[in-house]
Amino acid sequence: MGLSEKVSRLTLAQQRALEAVEAGLVVRKYRSQLGGMLVCPDVRPKTLWSLLRDELICDGDENAHGECIMALTPTGQRELGRVGSNE
Repeated sequence: MGLSEKVSRLTLAQQRALEAVEAGLVVRKYRSQLGGMLVCPDVRPKTLWSLLRDELICDGDENAHGECIMALTPTGQRELGRVGSNE
């Protein structure tokens, strides 16, 4: 499934979360072996993690693969428009 098809299937909550990501409002609060925690005002963490799971955003880890709209680096900085592939 391509990126545009994934985006077209988002729920309203996921669309709002993705807009917040693109606006730079999402940060990784801390980093741990469990991956840390993504936080954003007015967005449920579960919604952010669903975007990660579906590879619409990446958290900057080396195991990220496929194309995504945005990546968070390990320091929490964002890289917009990241497209990559490790396949």
